[in-house]
Amino acid sequence: MSRITNQRGFTLIELIVAIGIFGALSLVSVQVLWDTVTTRSKQYSIETSTAAVRPILSTITQAIESASAVTISGSQLQITGSPCMSFAKIGTALFQAIGGASCPPDASTGSSLTPSTITVATFSATITGTPAVVTVSIGTLYTDRLGSHTFYATTSAIRRSL
Repeated sequence: MSRITNQRGFTLIELIVAIGIFGALSLVSVQVLWDTVTTRSKQYSIETSTAAVRPILSTITQAIESASAVTISGSQLQITGSPCMSFAKIGTALFQAIGGASCPPDASTGSSLTPSTITVATFSATITGTPAVVTVSIGTLYTDRLGSHTFYATTSAIRRSL
């Protein structure tokens, strides 16, 4: 029987070390990929929520700036001016009513401004002199396959003197 002295190949220890290194690299790369996907999802939800809220805040700000009077009654923002308007959060939507016979109109009879779910809508006024600052905060909830994402937007407006 002849003995083979020149064998080629890997030992069991070398194979186990190589598999361990490959496993560690795979684990790190999967985590980086997952973080990238979740970050993109959150970024998309912020973009979507911002796109839904921006025109609403713009409408409210323009109405406040051109108002002759602004009243906050509970969860309603009532704006007297031309035109008279009223905004209110009812359920998960923000409603707007434009005055006709009554000034300001009841927002619950108006039309919904929100394509997405509104979780919070607060109206507050800081009266520290003239003019008064009206602050509007709106929170929206965007849900995708990775979960729910809440986004808050706040704006402040000062009624211009007439």
